[in-house]
Amino acid sequence: MKRIAFCLALLLIAGLTVTAFAATAEYTFDGPRARLTLDTSVYDMILTPQTLEKYEKWLTDHGMTLEDTANRFEDDGVLVEAYDSANGRVLVVTALADVNARELFDVNALEDSERKYYRQSHSNGTFYGLQGYTYNTAQWKNYGSNLGRFLRLKYTLSISGETVHRGYQRRTVRNGYTITFDMQVKGRAPKDADEKALDRAVNSFAFLEILNSPVGACKLTLTTQPEREVTTDTVTIAGKTEAGGSLTATVISLTDSKTSTQSATADGKGKFKMSVKFPQQGTYSISLLAVSPDGRSSQKAMTVMYQRDYIPVNLSTAIPSSISANSLTVSGTTVAGVKVQISVSGPKTMQKSVTRKSFSFTVDTREEGTYTILLTVTKKGMSPRTLSFTTVRSISDAERLERVKKNAEQVKYSTLRKSISKYAGKVLNLSGYVQEVRSAGSEYVVRLAVNRSGSTYKDFIYVICKEDPALTMNQHVRVYGTLSENPYIEVVEGGGSSEYPRLELLAFEELD
Repeated sequence: MKRIAFCLALLLIAGLTVTAFAATAEYTFDGPRARLTLDTSVYDMILTPQTLEKYEKWLTDHGMTLEDTANRFEDDGVLVEAYDSANGRVLVVTALADVNARELFDVNALEDSERKYYRQSHSNGTFYGLQGYTYNTAQWKNYGSNLGRFLRLKYTLSISGETVHRGYQRRTVRNGYTITFDMQVKGRAPKDADEKALDRAVNSFAFLEILNSPVGACKLTLTTQPEREVTTDTVTIAGKTEAGGSLTATVISLTDSKTSTQSATADGKGKFKMSVKFPQQGTYSISLLAVSPDGRSSQKAMTVMYQRDYIPVNLSTAIPSSISANSLTVSGTTVAGVKVQISVSGPKTMQKSVTRKSFSFTVDTREEGTYTILLTVTKKGMSPRTLSFTTVRSISDAERLERVKKNAEQVKYSTLRKSISKYAGKVLNLSGYVQEVRSAGSEYVVRLAVNRSGSTYKDFIYVICKEDPALTMNQHVRVYGTLSENPYIEVVEGGGSSEYPRLELLAFEELD
């Protein structure tokens, strides 16, 4: 599956060499001028662009094709993809000569305000968010003089509303490449152990050479830019370019196509700050062109809607179409004196309001399902607005099992038989030995003996399954199930019948 990539160019990584010593393998990359050492006793399969053909059978056995994997490696700039099957995680190391790499070249050479802007591009939904990433955290960490600064990121990747995987990332821009270490997990939530394994990989990475920024496009980074919606006719754009560079903002009305230009000049350190004025209310495209004294140029574009009586709402983070967390924060800014009310309908409902310039609401999304979120903003003298969003909370099989296990009540068989009506409708935790599996119409019935003495099995329960549980005779399992409201199943035995507890299956676990 190919993802949307914000790349102006992809430089192929060539000249890879591998040297193996004992339980480690060392990889050298010509492009970013770096090397990486991995523990081969931890990673049972390590793929590189150069070894894909060698491991074609392995790819096929794991549901991948050589052609698709080679294309993905090229598109994403994959240097190494290492599988830690024992812990259910995959380490993917990539290096891309993308738009950020071309403009920033080395995050360690930037000023704090520029690094802050790059960090915020991960958390405000305007860059990687379009690729499907939702970042829960984005903070800088300095890994030392050689590695320098990496962003510490925790994320969920979703495509078309479905969670692809989750994990932790470390990302930097150095030597003209955006370099990302990505520890991916599927079917479960990321754990501290995953992050520690990721940091071990980062610490085994080293730059063989630190390059100076080459003469190329004119540097242009923004530290301040206008919100998407404003109520004033003047906005501010600030940032950094080449010392003494010229800035030209071309303002194009998307209503009547009229164009105006406004200019500024960067100071001796390359800093600039300019005001852009709109001639009238409407929606505008702003194209900012920076030109260095020696003629090199760079350009950025943005869209702004200016309405005096229209309450602006600028969300801090885009609301994703799907989420996998137990809560969702809806926050942003408007203008002073606005009443902001949130109304949530779905598995969990809420309604709350605040009256101030900034707002933040935390939505409880522990329950699976579709949440409809309405933001209503009102202020005297201004036109009221309602913004509507829909997001789907999905729960992985692993998370579902953990919830079942946490909420299940462990009960002795004798206690269950004695007070069975007390447990009707509850989720129970019982272990037993499989004595029979049979189909019954569209369902399957499993007979479990909760206790045994030598070769004698006793104390039976019956578990109703929607699908074939694929269990074997005498297999020792733990069952999590809901005791039916009609808690007994009647079973014909010999010349009469007997009643046994009846559970609706939630999950089986193999014990030994």
